[in-house]
Amino acid sequence: MATPRTGNNRNRENRHDTPGAQGTTRKIVTFRAVPRCADQRGIAHAVWFIVRACLVGRNKYLSDVAKRLVECPAMQVYAALYSTINAKPYVLVAKKRELNSWWKGKNEACPTYVNGAGQWVFPGGKVEEGYSVRENAEKEFKEETGLAFPDYEKSEEKIFANGKYTLCTFKIIKNLKDIAQEINDNIKEVPGFRQPSSDKVSDWELALVNLVEPKDLDKFLGVNQINFLREETQQYVLGLPDNDYSQSIDWYKNMAGYLKGKLG
Repeated sequence: MATPRTGNNRNRENRHDTPGAQGTTRKIVTFRAVPRCADQRGIAHAVWFIVRACLVGRNKYLSDVAKRLVECPAMQVYAALYSTINAKPYVLVAKKRELNSWWKGKNEACPTYVNGAGQWVFPGGKVEEGYSVRENAEKEFKEETGLAFPDYEKSEEKIFANGKYTLCTFKIIKNLKDIAQEINDNIKEVPGFRQPSSDKVSDWELALVNLVEPKDLDKFLGVNQINFLREETQQYVLGLPDNDYSQSIDWYKNMAGYLKGKLG
C-alpha cells in the first residue's frame, strides 16, 4: 500500500533560485537528511516489561504479544523481487504515482497525494498485526500490483534502523520480465475513469515497474525525482513541515546499497 507513511527520515531541501528562460527563475533543490526526532524510552520500557513478564511466565496474553513483536518487529516492510535473466541478476523496482483516488478497491471522490509521490520504490507499507513480516510483504505486493505473489526459491529478511523497516527479498522462479509486464498491465490507467485496469489492484499507488541490475539500483532508489514532478506536486512536497516524513526516500537508498552488495 505504501512507501513510508510514517517512519524514515525525510530528505529536506536547501533551496536557491537560478535564472530561467525569459527572466523567470527556476528552483534548484538539493537534499540533506534531517534526523527523526522521537523519544523511544517509553517504548523501550514497555517492551522490557513484556519480555520480563514472559520470562517469568506470569501472563499468557503478554506472552502472545511478545511473540507477535518478535515475528513482526518492523513498522514498515518492503518486497524486493529478483531473478537471473541471461546470466545477470535483476531487481523489480516501482515508480509511485503522484496522485491517487483508488484506495481499498474503490474510487474516492477526491484524489490525494501518494506517499513518496513520483519516487522509485519497492512495493510495501505498514506492518499489520496478525501477519509475519514476510506475509506482510507479500500482502502489500498483491494489494499494490493486483498480482498473486509469485513462487520463489528462497526469501530473506534484512532489518534496518533497529526494526523501523524490513526489506524482504525473494528469488523468483517465474520469468521476472513476465511478472513486470503483468503488473504494468494491471496498473495501467483506464482512460477517463481514474482507476487501474485490473480490479485486483487494491491500492493504486504504482505508476509503473521496471527491472534494474543491482549495480544500478542507487541510480533509482534514493534519488529524488522532485524536479520531474508536476509543479503542483513539487509545491505540495516542498510545503510539508519538517516533521512530516511521508515523502521520505532515504530508506530506499539504504536498501539499494544493501542489495547492491548482496546481489552485486
